[in-house]
Amino acid sequence: MNDTRKPAQRTAATARTSQGFTDEAEEEAAVLAKIAEMTDSDRTMAERLHAIVKAGAPGLAPKLWYGIA
Repeated sequence: MNDTRKPAQRTAATARTSQGFTDEAEEEAAVLAKIAEMTDSDRTMAERLHAIVKAGAPGLAPKLWYGIA
């Protein structure tokens, strides 16, 4: 019986080199800096939401999206 399996192709996501925790720490710092810039009521909500997501889904990494600057 011949083996008909083919090796997985490399995708753009796997082709990138990752620096692991360094990138994640920088992304979290950027998110926390943006939260710190918010008005009091928005900052309180964002801090709580960040804590809930971080506790409930520790495998997710924080990231700024849509050119938030």
